[in-house]
This record gives sequence, structure tokens and C-alpha cells, in this order.
Amino acid sequence: INGNAASSSSVTYIWWGTTDPVTYRERDWALLRLSQPLGDQNGYFGFKSLDDSSMLASDGTLVGYSTNFQNGHTAGAHIGCRITKKMRDNFYLHNCDMGRGASGGPIFAWWDNTPYIYALNVAEYRNDGSRGVGEKPAAARWTNGIVPYVFKAGDFDAGKIAIIVGAMRRLEQSVAINNKLCVQFRPATAADKQFITIKDGAGCTSSVGMNWRGVKELTLGQGCVHEGTIMHEMLHCLGFWHEQSRPDRDNYVTVLYANVQKGLEHAFNKYTTTVDTMAFPYDYDSLLHYGTNYFSANGKPTLVPKDPSAKIGQRNVLSATDILEVQRYYQCTGPNVG
Repeated sequence: INGNAASSSSVTYIWWGTTDPVTYRERDWALLRLSQPLGDQNGYFGFKSLDDSSMLASDGTLVGYSTNFQNGHTAGAHIGCRITKKMRDNFYLHNCDMGRGASGGPIFAWWDNTPYIYALNVAEYRNDGSRGVGEKPAAARWTNGIVPYVFKAGDFDAGKIAIIVGAMRRLEQSVAINNKLCVQFRPATAADKQFITIKDGAGCTSSVGMNWRGVKELTLGQGCVHEGTIMHEMLHCLGFWHEQSRPDRDNYVTVLYANVQKGLEHAFNKYTTTVDTMAFPYDYDSLLHYGTNYFSANGKPTLVPKDPSAKIGQRNVLSATDILEVQRYYQCTGPNVG
């Protein structure tokens, strides 16, 4: 505390989650093996592995050396914060107020008069600024996060409509916080001046944002009526471009234009002035990221990650960063779930 330690020990070994914490925020942690058992003098924390319901129900304390508290020279704590949402396996969102420098800080609670660590802080989520690859104009955001829609008559049977509406509900619940919707898709009424038309056609495409130039359409052609693909197009509808359209994409992927089908080079456009970006790292896991062979003219890769271990092009679920992007972009203004 304040630069003084009750006791000290040298470190004999370090285990870390990544050597590139800027790119891999979730792995920004380390474990140290000490030469002296300091716990014998100062006490030990226990460790608990909690199920999801217990994780969300526990009030805890996060301790760390955040640079926004006395420049990180002394320990700070947020008492009474908690895990608020499961993002994906072993990855949760918390509301503890800490910043840069607090990575690896324990979140602990007391059981039977003993402190137990049940989570580790691995990244900060700033509540200012813009994030993601969203359209910059405010008019791109659907009013109150509500997207009215109509189905083009005769284009889909009841089974396909059920799948499409189910994907809407899945996306809504994925980005909801504490049962509050951030965005909502609902059938259009006569009073809605802005709406999206969902139709059959060539390919899987969508206009981007509420202020899209011309008719706003979401097209689901042959092979497109699958939950992940539908949510991908709905993210476009909400105002988001592909992940590899980020201004910094060239630091993370290489576009091999020689392998791209002629006339489709624009599919790999990079946007620099018309989009909002954020301090979050490039997201290889994004539902909005192309795969390695998209629009290939010869079966060879068109998009290659510079991280050889990265997998791109998943079409199953919103990534943790996708979720945070939508939540921030729309500021969670949707109505409560009824």
C-alpha cells in the first residue's frame, strides 16, 4: 500500500495467458510462483469455481493497481460490485469500476468468513467513446433501438419465417443487459416511416443502418436462412460493417486480391472516415468477419489472418466484442423484456 509492502518475495516462475495482451484481452493475466510462502504470514485466499447462477448472484470485491487511482502506485478496490452477464464460456461482464493496470486483479467474496477468489479481471470496458465498425452518422442508429420490419409477401413459408424471427429473438437476448433490451425487431405498423423489408433474392445481404441510401432491404436467398447468417445480416441492418472493414485491418489480416473474383474487390473495402472505431482489439471471432476463402476465384484464400492461430468466419454466435459493440452503439435504450 502506498509503495510499502508488509513482506516481500522474489518470483521464481511466471505463467501468462498471452504475450500479446493488446490483441488478446481475455488472456491478459499471469500467475506467479513465489520463493517465499507469504500467505503463511499474511493469509491466503481460497478459490471457488462457481456455476453461472452462483456467479451472477454473488456480490464481490475487485482489487487491483489501476492507473486511474493514484497512478497505480497503491491498491484500489471496488466493494460490492458483481458479475452482470455471461458473454460466453468462462467469459463474463462485470460492473466493477477499474481501469488500465488492473488486469489480473482478483474478484473475491466471503464464504464462511474466508475470502475466495471466483473470477479474474482481464480487460476494461470503457463507457465513453465509440466502438466497433459502425456507421458514424447518428442517423444510422434506429430510433430507440427499434427496427420495424415487413416480410415481402410470398417470399418465405411459415417455417422459414419462424427461423428468421427466432434469430431476431436470439440477437435481442444476446445483447440484453439485466433483462433490458438494447435493440428490438418488431413488425412494422402504418405509423413507421422507417422499416426494413426482409425478402428472398440473390445472396445474403443487408442495407447498413437506418439512414441507408435508397430502399432498406435484408435479403436472405438460397442457403441464407440459418440463425447465424441471419444475425450477421441483422448486425448490418443495425449499422455495422464487416470486421475486416476496420481502418486498422491491415495490421491483422492480409487481403489477397489476386484470388478475389473479378468485380467483387469492393467486398474487401476498408473504411477510414465514415465509420466509428474503438479501443477494443481487432476481433477475429466476430460474427461479422469474413472467412478465409470468401469470394475466391480459384479456391485459394482471399483473406489471411496475420495471427496463424486465428480462426475467422464463424457464423454461429455473436462474439463478446460484437455484443459490447451493439450495447454501446445503442446505449441500451430498448424497453424491458415483458
